[in-house]
Amino acid sequence: MNVDPARQQWDVDGRRFNLNPAGRKQTAKYRRIVPVGDLLGLLLRHADDWLVHYYGRPVLSVHNAWNTMLGKLGMPERWEPKLLRHSMATHLRVRGVDPWELEGQLAVECQQVVLVNSEAADGRL
Repeated sequence: MNVDPARQQWDVDGRRFNLNPAGRKQTAKYRRIVPVGDLLGLLLRHADDWLVHYYGRPVLSVHNAWNTMLGKLGMPERWEPKLLRHSMATHLRVRGVDPWELEGQLAVECQQVVLVNSEAADGRL
């Protein structure tokens, strides 16, 4: 995530962040424009360049950084960001959050959330 205006990612006034920076080819795995909440907005407003960085340089591989973090925390390698996102979606869905909102906010498909939610509600999760 970069706040440099040339990248055209951070829309301060609209409080939205484009996950597909200007000049990057859009692939079949669509990168969304996501709404930005208060806390993330505050962090982005105070960032100079990259929000997440390694001593001022952009992180070259999120995958490697994630695996390093898991290792240092003693967590299993299978705990990928997708697992955490889907787990959060399940907890929110059980609490009555509309699947459509989950799809927009957490980038998960409604049908997956409904299926997982039905299993959670039945006590199978």
